[in-house]
Amino acid sequence: EVGTDKFVAGAKLHLEDENGKVIASWTSGDKAFSIDTLLPSIYFIVEDEAPAGYVKAEPVKIEVKATSEVQNFVMYNYHTGVSISKLETGTDKFVTGAKLHLEDENGKVIASWTTGGQAFVIETLNPGTYFIVEDEAPAGYVKAEPVKIEVKATKETQEFVMYNYHTNVLVNKF
Repeated sequence: EVGTDKFVAGAKLHLEDENGKVIASWTSGDKAFSIDTLLPSIYFIVEDEAPAGYVKAEPVKIEVKATSEVQNFVMYNYHTGVSISKLETGTDKFVTGAKLHLEDENGKVIASWTTGGQAFVIETLNPGTYFIVEDEAPAGYVKAEPVKIEVKATKETQEFVMYNYHTNVLVNKF
């Protein structure tokens, strides 16, 4: 994983030569994949399918040299992340105390939280359609309607906002 030394399990990978011939295929796990007896040449590590919550990596060009030493090569994956903020309508002020959850398009709850003075971050989320749902608005605010979001397969953190209106009270004196 980018920025860590953590292995990313579940990626479907292959090694190909300069002509596109597949030399080996494997699924990543919790240790390095080893290939013995490669001829010195240029090869490409190709990710066919990224594991859930990660962005598919670009192919990595490697050069295997004629040596008796083990040569190590690394491919990194970025995770798909989102940042969800709960703001007061018409301002950049965070709304605290709102009870929210994120659900997928089938209604499965992915995460639940109570808002504070900062955005809520989910670091590994599959690309797709989701809904930010407010279960309970804090005192003085009107409960918001669900917000539909589209999470894309990108390494940049995607930012989404749900807004709350203040409860309006009109007092007439006759």
